[in-house]
Amino acid sequence: DRAATGQWVLQERVQPTYGSYTVFDATAVERGAPVRRLIADCNAYLFRGALGGILTRLSETAVINVSQGGQAIPTFVIAPSA
Repeated sequence: DRAATGQWVLQERVQPTYGSYTVFDATAVERGAPVRRLIADCNAYLFRGALGGILTRLSETAVINVSQGGQAIPTFVIAPSA
C-alpha cells in the first residue's frame, strides 16, 4: 500500500531476452563481424497516443546502459506484406 501511494516507481522484474546479433567493430574489416549472444531491451514510446518510436539497447550484461557497455541500435517497424 505504501508503494502505491508514496513517491515510488514500482516495476516488475522480467527475465532478459537474448538474441544473436552481428557485431561490427574496428576489426570487422580484417577479421569479419562475429555473431554474439546479447541481451535485448526494447522500449516503445508514445507521442500523443501513437507510436513515436522504439528504443532498443543491446548488452552482454543484465545492466543495459551506455556506462556499462550497452549500445543503442536502430529499430524499424515493418508492416507485414499483404
